[in-house]
Amino acid sequence: MLCEKSMKYPKNITLKGRFTHYENNGYLYFNSKDENDLERHCIFTCLANLNNSYSKENNYYRNYLYLQEIDYKVGDVYAAIYPQDKMFYRVKILQILDFEKVLVCFIDYGNTEIIAKAELATLPHQISHIKPLALLCKIPNIKLIFDKSFMKIIQELCVNDISITIESRTKMKIVNEGGLVENLEVNLINFQYNGHSIRDYLLRNKIAENFDEIYEEISLWPNDDVDVESQIKLSTKQDNSSTCNISPSLEYSKSVIITSVSSECNIFVHDFSKSVKTKLESLQAHISKVVENFKIQISDNMFNKRSMYLAQFSEDSLWYRCKISNFDSTYGFLVQYIDFGNSEYKTSLSELMLLSRDMGSDAIYLIDEDPIAQQCQLSSEVIMTFPSSINIRKYLIKKFVEPVKKLTITYHITEEPAIRNKKNPQSFYSV
Repeated sequence: MLCEKSMKYPKNITLKGRFTHYENNGYLYFNSKDENDLERHCIFTCLANLNNSYSKENNYYRNYLYLQEIDYKVGDVYAAIYPQDKMFYRVKILQILDFEKVLVCFIDYGNTEIIAKAELATLPHQISHIKPLALLCKIPNIKLIFDKSFMKIIQELCVNDISITIESRTKMKIVNEGGLVENLEVNLINFQYNGHSIRDYLLRNKIAENFDEIYEEISLWPNDDVDVESQIKLSTKQDNSSTCNISPSLEYSKSVIITSVSSECNIFVHDFSKSVKTKLESLQAHISKVVENFKIQISDNMFNKRSMYLAQFSEDSLWYRCKISNFDSTYGFLVQYIDFGNSEYKTSLSELMLLSRDMGSDAIYLIDEDPIAQQCQLSSEVIMTFPSSINIRKYLIKKFVEPVKKLTITYHITEEPAIRNKKNPQSFYSV
């Protein structure tokens, strides 16, 4: 769902266009066909030039896309090839899934797709910064009873142009299941269907029921004028055994991305830097070599929490470094992917690959390299800013992990005596 401002139109204006996308929560996306819209003309002219270049020199242009040095960022707008018609459209990156694929939203239509980074192309600044053409719409004061019946109506209307009336525009704040507050600018619309207004038709045919809503701005945390990212403050407790030479009570800031949040609300972050990206790529290259040369199974009667393993993450089937953190007789071995902080259960040790120095230089590199993910915790001061109704872990995941957002954090260093491994001291952070 688009959470950013789209094109604005005055109240009670009638627009001709086409519904382009429907979401099962009752929200619609509408693309008006205003031939006199200069910005719309600029967008399609630019995309037409891209499509023309791609169709004439298919192989050349594909190679050109692969060779582009693009610093992909969540929230930035690019041109992307839509898989079904192989044409370019404007997209916004919602999530960087791995080194090859991204989740994007086609901002002028509303639909989302997973595409290869190689299918992205940069756009001129004046084109990428034009607001989305897809209008987020809702039929006011109804609650759908039969969602599939409503979907069939919209699918029927998607085939031809239709005229809609924007009765009003409102800003809705919604707390979703993950505790994430989303700001949605919604166009409240009406249009004719089978001789009736769409609202009356849905009520008459019992596809929807009357539901009185108050369309006003709801005051929910965080406030519009307070950036959540500016509220995040980290403090780290550094033990005396560490080789790091850091003064007590030192404060400093840096940019990071949150990679995972544990059930205990431990937060794992990566420095937002090219060096971390390079290190991740290096780790992945060494892992690939080890997996290719030593893909073996280990026996079910031996494991060591201090040993380093490789395991395939269930969501992408790629191999990552991990350690065994716990064992449960019902679920199996709980492994933590040390470079990202997330954990999952493996039913048997046969799903893991034990790394040893006898396996050569690639394995030795993986064993000796420190974890990239830094472990953090929320400080009590920040926890107090959350309403009790907010699930903090789910909020952080929805706000920062799933869309891969960069944020600036401030570290506050204090000393804490502790016994830890001098070679690999772990810093414990609190936000």
